[in-house]
Amino acid sequence: MNLRVPQIRHDDCDELAALCKAGGDPLRLNVLRALANDSFGVLELAQIFATGQSGMSHHLKVLSQAGLVATRREGNAIFYRRAIARGERFGGTLHGALLDEVDSLQLPLDVLARIAEVHAQREAVSREFFARSAEKFQAQQDLIAGLPQYRDSVLALLDALNLPASACALEVGPGDGGFLPDLARRFARVTALDNSPAMLELARSRCATEGLGNVELKLADALDDEHEAADCVVLNMVLHHFAAPAEALKQLAHHLLPGAAC
Repeated sequence: MNLRVPQIRHDDCDELAALCKAGGDPLRLNVLRALANDSFGVLELAQIFATGQSGMSHHLKVLSQAGLVATRREGNAIFYRRAIARGERFGGTLHGALLDEVDSLQLPLDVLARIAEVHAQREAVSREFFARSAEKFQAQQDLIAGLPQYRDSVLALLDALNLPASACALEVGPGDGGFLPDLARRFARVTALDNSPAMLELARSRCATEGLGNVELKLADALDDEHEAADCVVLNMVLHHFAAPAEALKQLAHHLLPGAAC
């Protein structure tokens, strides 16, 4: 006797049920809140929410199956971020409404403190990286995207700004100073900030070789230390080194003069 295999039919309600299930846990809602402007690895999220890695992995799997989080890979690490709600798709309205409500919540103070700890750990790793790899900086940059690959495009954007001759520029993280000569020719004054003494020495050597008299190099943290506002802020292969890139852009925008660009 041949038995017929029952046919499993897709039901759109399954997608709505997955969204409702994913949003039915306070921890998962707080994870979505924490991912509003940042991305974290599973170990970082386990640290932030003071829970085990296996438990956090389960919660992330539920969120992923509901389409609420997406992933990106950096080397062997996987980072989680919030997925974009698309209203034109089935369930998109519910997805967007859930995120709107989540964003109205305040994260517990202990969670905010642990997020700050994770950011501090990232900053320490970044500083150690630059201190360790200053001599190999150019070779490492070329493995990702060397300055010659995008210099002309960036210069075209700068020239299109039509800023006045008196305009000043701020470069955050100048590296070995490879882009400083181009900035010095286009701006009356250029300030370059870096929190790595080793990288600043490379940039200082470049400025001396090129005779860049209108460039000032400062050992400083672009986000935490005071510095003058500028007509243009340049971040050249730097943003991914910030502990919280989206928040960094917001903070740097406050240092722009009216009509300026970043």
